[in-house]
Amino acid sequence: MAGASMNDIKARMKSVQSTMQITKAMELVATSKLRRAKENVERTRPFYQLLGSAIDEIIAASADF
Repeated sequence: MAGASMNDIKARMKSVQSTMQITKAMELVATSKLRRAKENVERTRPFYQLLGSAIDEIIAASADF
């Protein structure tokens, strides 16, 4: 950029700022999706614990089979 004009520098600065805004928006969307996924995992945890214990009971009951 040794021979870059002032307009080239301004255009580059605008481009970088635009890229930063897009990156920030993408980060916010990813954070929201991750939070929602964690909430779904926490909501289904009791179901899978109950299912796991039921399977354990079935296996224990059929051990002599």
